[in-house]
Amino acid sequence: MLIRNPAKDDKNKIKEMYLDIFDDTLVFVDYYFESRFDEHSVLVCDNENGEIMSMLSRNARHFSLYGKNLVEKLAVIRML
Repeated sequence: MLIRNPAKDDKNKIKEMYLDIFDDTLVFVDYYFESRFDEHSVLVCDNENGEIMSMLSRNARHFSLYGKNLVEKLAVIRML
């Protein structure tokens, strides 16, 4: 098992996993992976054959709580 940052050519596999995890429309998913996806905020875990078996995505979310502006990282984990 190897935990690593994704390579550029891993984007399609990560997108497939995203589609399995979330109930978003294909239009939104296409937008997200073309405009918002940042491979630097994702880790993937490969099995012994080099196939991606899980991913962790840490996306920054900005919000306000009691008048304070906060940034939180949202972790999403998916294992096959």
